[in-house]
Amino acid sequence: MSDLPPLYTNTSTQPHTLPLYTESPTPTERVLHTTASEPTVATRSLTRQFIFKSDHLQIDLGQFPCALMHPAYGVGGVVEGTIKITAKCTHVSQLTIKLQGAVTTTASEYTHVAIAGLDTLTLFSKSIQLVPEQGSGGDQTIDAGATFPFAIAFPPHVSGRNGALPPSYTAIHSGVSSEIQYYIQVDISRKGMFRRNEVRKIPVLFLPKSRPAMPAMYELPRAIDALSLPERVKETMLLPTWPETCEAQAIAEVANLPTVKLWSPIPQHFASGDYIPLAVNISCPSSPALAKLYASDVTIQLVKKRRIWFSQGRLTTARQMVLSAGISTGGHECIAGTAFQLFRLKAGSPGREVNISVKGTLEVEHVIRVTVRPPADVRHLPTFTLDEPIELTTDPYEDQETVLLTETHAAPALGLTTLRPQCAQMSLIWT
Repeated sequence: MSDLPPLYTNTSTQPHTLPLYTESPTPTERVLHTTASEPTVATRSLTRQFIFKSDHLQIDLGQFPCALMHPAYGVGGVVEGTIKITAKCTHVSQLTIKLQGAVTTTASEYTHVAIAGLDTLTLFSKSIQLVPEQGSGGDQTIDAGATFPFAIAFPPHVSGRNGALPPSYTAIHSGVSSEIQYYIQVDISRKGMFRRNEVRKIPVLFLPKSRPAMPAMYELPRAIDALSLPERVKETMLLPTWPETCEAQAIAEVANLPTVKLWSPIPQHFASGDYIPLAVNISCPSSPALAKLYASDVTIQLVKKRRIWFSQGRLTTARQMVLSAGISTGGHECIAGTAFQLFRLKAGSPGREVNISVKGTLEVEHVIRVTVRPPADVRHLPTFTLDEPIELTTDPYEDQETVLLTETHAAPALGLTTLRPQCAQMSLIWT
């Protein structure tokens, strides 16, 4: 049987054997699309209006990404909007709006180290009188529909302190919790025994973006001379910790131990989500086998350390969390009693990690934890450890000109808060 396709011959004597195509369909043809149609599913808005109401007030704070639970502001953010009187108010003595930040620490009665209580530290307080306070004999009437615009900016620093204003944050430990919170409060005061003052308190988020001071260093040299360190490389010595055994105590004074060093980039400011290049050097020329033994068990971790002060600062509670582990990227060889290993450590999730410090109240820091252990069956040798503090930022490095041109410096860092799941992906576009 032939693999060739069959031959077809045209037996028609007409010049056109197939019908000509026209723009007008015949009655037996169906038209799938004649004109462009509108999408059947409406496009979901990326923003939504934040309007808050009470008996006599309507506070409009404007539009924000729909994924946010509360209105959010960045560095130098300005809380602005309008207050509308929805019902006639008589005998009004004053109308004020206040922007305030505070750290509230709560210790429950179930904690075993503190007496139940509540501590509050005010970070700042700024207020505006929209209707000035009237004298003892004066008051006024505000008709329904009256509007009062307002604008209050976040300050750069905590009142009375040098520290930068911390972001909105909640920390929960066993029996103790601490929350950095910001809110605006609208007060309308009315005179008379039977006229109720009205207060509306609205939580807002302060989510400042931060960036490293210099561009990131993505890799270290494959070989580093300890006598002449490359530019932007820092050397830190790991200290030995001896096991509590008689053998270890006897050998501690005479042992010729290896020196263990960590090499890391400087300045130690890194964007969360970036990879940090690291190197560990283990040197013991008098005993090359010892350096090789230690090189077999090197652990590097990124650890978040959080501390809360409570009971008026007299007591503290601490918690640690491992965010990521280092990945070895080569250099395992041991030459002339020196072992050199390269690592790569991820700085947490992108945009979600940042250092926080409110002295004597709440502190969040990050450290690179390096642990170099001897083999498990060797009980007379020490373990070398190091906690190297680093600073994490929400965003990667950008020069000042780019930041100003893109106008992203004042946008809130959305990674620092919990987003509504149905809108979280779309809100990443809003910067």
